Amino acid sequence: MANVTPQETETEGDERPDRVNLGCGDDYRDGWLNVDVDDRHDVDVVHDLEETPWRWGDSQFGHVLMDNVLEHIAVEHRTAVLEECHRILEPGGTLTLRLPVPEVGAGWDETHHAVPHWRVLCHPRWRDRWAVDRIAGSKVGPGRLFPEPLARLATRFWVFRGMDEVTVTARALPE
Repeated sequence: MANVTPQETETEGDERPDRVNLGCGDDYRDGWLNVDVDDRHDVDVVHDLEETPWRWGDSQFGHVLMDNVLEHIAVEHRTAVLEECHRILEPGGTLTLRLPVPEVGAGWDETHHAVPHWRVLCHPRWRDRWAVDRIAGSKVGPGRLFPEPLARLATRFWVFRGMDEVTVTARALPE
């Protein structure tokens, strides 16, 4: 397993955060370890999540957030990424995945390898790893996906009347 020295994950003030924001992009969160592959963003650590094993120690974090990140991970790397999330979480720690719903505009983004189904952690392969606590849908709104004239037109179609983003929260089960 990949382990690192505490210095590699410390932030200002020499406090090691309990929460990690993987694939943070522009969503820098104070008090979190903010990680992204792109050093043009304000990040604490530059790291490609597809390169496993990750540099953090076992059971190092109480919470992992992947907000619209998993769909940018190549399909062949997703199992390893979810395994790494489990490894770096303390038993009982939580993973929050926010995913687009494939049928709406975000599901068509060319930077998405393939949009994972929101039930990804409900699959039998993860039964001994994750306990899904919550699945919630939200409406982002077509204004985020299209220019305003197209957004008004898009709302007339049934696909935009439901949810267009899903948040899955799961607890890491002990091994």
